[in-house]
Amino acid sequence: MPDMFQHSEIQQKFDQDGFVVIPGFLEPNVCRHLEELYLKQKPKGLSGFHVTNWLSRQDFSVQSHDAVCRALLPEANKWLVNPVPVLGCFAAKEPGGDNAMGPHQDWSITDEEKHTSLSLWVPLCDINDATGTLNFLKGSHRLFHNIRGQNISNPIDGLNQELVSRHLTSLELRMGDAVFLHHRILHASGTNRCSYPRVAAMLALLPREAPLLHYYRSPEYQGEEIRCFVFPEGHYVTFDIQSFPEGCEELESVLQTSSQITDEELLRFYS
Repeated sequence: MPDMFQHSEIQQKFDQDGFVVIPGFLEPNVCRHLEELYLKQKPKGLSGFHVTNWLSRQDFSVQSHDAVCRALLPEANKWLVNPVPVLGCFAAKEPGGDNAMGPHQDWSITDEEKHTSLSLWVPLCDINDATGTLNFLKGSHRLFHNIRGQNISNPIDGLNQELVSRHLTSLELRMGDAVFLHHRILHASGTNRCSYPRVAAMLALLPREAPLLHYYRSPEYQGEEIRCFVFPEGHYVTFDIQSFPEGCEELESVLQTSSQITDEELLRFYS
């Protein structure tokens, strides 16, 4: 696959680990501006973990996307080769309650046999044990080759979670540091135990030559076949992830293969 990064040593680390950290990526004043925008515009009564494009307010999703793109994309262009923004949003852990995120993978948004997609994740406050560390199953993007998307079951559900947790790598970050993460890598985050929201800006990115795709399985369908749709540019910004992708070009269905990884395979991979 073509390189995503301009620097070969960063590309090699990304290929090996599935993520790479860039310290001091975003200026503190820009971080504070983004956090202030989120806090002023967020709906009242939010709790736990949420992402702005999950919410029912399309105006907030568009505002979040525009603000995150303006702040992050010029900096991303200094590190990546001609990236295309797919979705900018805020990911927040509101104080109180169960706001941790267990091990999961991000959705597939292109044909990963031919192209690499990634997310840029920038915390708008310090990330530590108190606010909830970011945790990665290092190299797991090379272990899992499953298609992820709407109503598609997760292959990690059957894994021994204690075994997964044992191999997680925890990151403590400063405000404005950046993490580029492969969309296939398995990651998690701890509980925010502070009295204020832990907010991060996120930007999903594609190579310019990669098609923007959406994978969908009908809730009542349990087979291996997965429907595949072409999304117009910007469609993820306002798309309701609970709805059917109406009006989008449908491609030939694909089969879910190599989706199940056993505990024994996980142990062999990390031995």
